[in-house]
Amino acid sequence: MGHRMETHSELLVYIENRADREPAYAITREIWNKVIEAGLPVKAAFHMDTQPDFSDLGRADVFVGSGFDTERLRLHAPKLKIIHCTSAGVDRYLPLDWLPATACLTNSSGIHADKAREYATMALLMLATRLPKHLSDQRAHRWDPSLSGVAVGLRVLLVGLGSIGSAVADAARILRMPVEAVTRHGRTSTQVDRVGTIDHLHDFLANTDILVLCCPLTTETHGLIDQKELASMPTGAGVINMARGPILSTQALLPALSSGHIAGAVLDVFDTEPLPSDSALWDAPNVIITPHVSCDTPSGYTERSLQILKRNLARLVNDTGGFENVICPVQGY
Repeated sequence: MGHRMETHSELLVYIENRADREPAYAITREIWNKVIEAGLPVKAAFHMDTQPDFSDLGRADVFVGSGFDTERLRLHAPKLKIIHCTSAGVDRYLPLDWLPATACLTNSSGIHADKAREYATMALLMLATRLPKHLSDQRAHRWDPSLSGVAVGLRVLLVGLGSIGSAVADAARILRMPVEAVTRHGRTSTQVDRVGTIDHLHDFLANTDILVLCCPLTTETHGLIDQKELASMPTGAGVINMARGPILSTQALLPALSSGHIAGAVLDVFDTEPLPSDSALWDAPNVIITPHVSCDTPSGYTERSLQILKRNLARLVNDTGGFENVICPVQGY
């Protein structure tokens, strides 16, 4: 790699915390000392995004943060070798033409599986039991004891089969739901019954009771589920979005919900976040809205992210290469 650190050298890690984020996402010195064991030649510099230190940035070997200003790094951090994003999604940083020539971007994919599995279990059961409809009836003060079937046997289609998709597959299999998936590469997997590529999406949708979006947002997946795709699904199907808002067209979903063609939706992500108070989704029938909380926990999140960084720091120090979670500039994940 050509980045070997001599034994007398120290890696300078620039840690940027955002002033507008919840404390659960903060990298404190206490957490840093707890995760990054003594022995590595590493020095941490802690800064807020609202008060950058360009001197430290200019000397930094590693940057850690989320929601960061890519232009700031391009202009002021020429020595970076690793830029570690403490979230999994990196769509806001694409394309990666801003990366310093010596740097790679890594993310925190893989740390969300346990929470994602539980959220998916909840969401799948909500749709199977028609809970979105019962909640709409409750708001309307309407008594409609319509019955629902059981979750067993409902056909689930995953768009994406990464760490979160795999967790959703686990949830569906526990509920004895047959699971299929479409992915960019279409490689077979023991976690699902069948896998196809994105260009066969419509063939899969025609036999889908619950569609679960759990893929990265890229140029390929932006607007992937639109009017035509929703119309391909059987009447009474449901949709879960745990991925990114722009993958699913809100303008296509709203009339599909109103007509009853899509019987229910559980949405955790949106085109604009926070979801504007005047969004039609708030009052749409048979929708459950959660505020982008499907995969995060109030404690332990930062520690799990830093475990990935810790392993990569050791590889950087020892010049062994093979960094974990490196984002491919072409694929965007």
